[in-house]
Amino acid sequence: MSQVSVQVSPPSVLQYQRYLRFSPRAATVKAAVDAGATTVTVCDTAGLMLPAEFAQFIKELYEAVPELKTVHIGVSCCNALSMADACAIAAVAEGVTE
Repeated sequence: MSQVSVQVSPPSVLQYQRYLRFSPRAATVKAAVDAGATTVTVCDTAGLMLPAEFAQFIKELYEAVPELKTVHIGVSCCNALSMADACAIAAVAEGVTE
C-alpha cells in the first residue's frame, strides 16, 4: 500500500489565540496530525507579523502541539509588510521544514 500525503492548512495565524495550549486552532492541528496529516502549513494570510513574532508563534505552536515534530511543517506568508521572506527564514530557524 502506498503512503498517502495529507496536508492541512488552518486559517491565518492572526486568528490563533495568544495562548495556543487553549486554542481551538492548536486542537485542530493536533487532530489533523493524529488523523494522519503528513504536512501542516501555517499561514499568515494577512501578512502582518514581523519575523520575531512569527518565530515566536512557530515556537509556541511546536510547544502546544508536540506531534508537529513527526510531520513536515510549512509556512505561507503574505508580503503586506514586505516581510514574507524574513518571516519564512525565521520560521525555518524554529524548525519549519517547508
